[in-house]
Amino acid sequence: MESDRYFELLDRLDELMATPPWTEQADAQARTVLTKRVRHDYKRLARRVVAVDDAHDADERAALLHEVRKAAKRTRYAAEPLAGLYGKKAKRFVRAMKRIQSLLGENHDSNVARKELQVLADRAVAVGQDSFTFGVLHTREETTAKETHDEFAAAWRRASDKTLRGWLS
Repeated sequence: MESDRYFELLDRLDELMATPPWTEQADAQARTVLTKRVRHDYKRLARRVVAVDDAHDADERAALLHEVRKAAKRTRYAAEPLAGLYGKKAKRFVRAMKRIQSLLGENHDSNVARKELQVLADRAVAVGQDSFTFGVLHTREETTAKETHDEFAAAWRRASDKTLRGWLS
């Protein structure tokens, strides 16, 4: 704590406190600025959900669903600080985003597991070992992926309902 680097850090912190890098939004009400951010993130999420329907194959669909998951996470994190201001309505919205994020996380994990199971099965066959168990596990993961995808579709219908995000208006 006696190095030049430490004192340089202190000087930079003093400078930051004296002249913070505010934007023009700094004087706006948080309620206005933050709800605009949530609306923006929600629109991004909705566009990514629509893009999933245009996927050409399972790998592309999996990648697009992962992008949906990341967008839901971002939307959730943008909305969470507003739950105190908007109460139950915002909390329900946050829970809906969390549900989507969780379902698509399970879906992504299943996709990754199936790819790894295929690699392990190929290795087992290459060295003359039985690969039946890998096939059974792969089939279970396929079922999990389908179930989470179906649950996502239902969760998205609920999450995209206008009444759920009415508080953002």
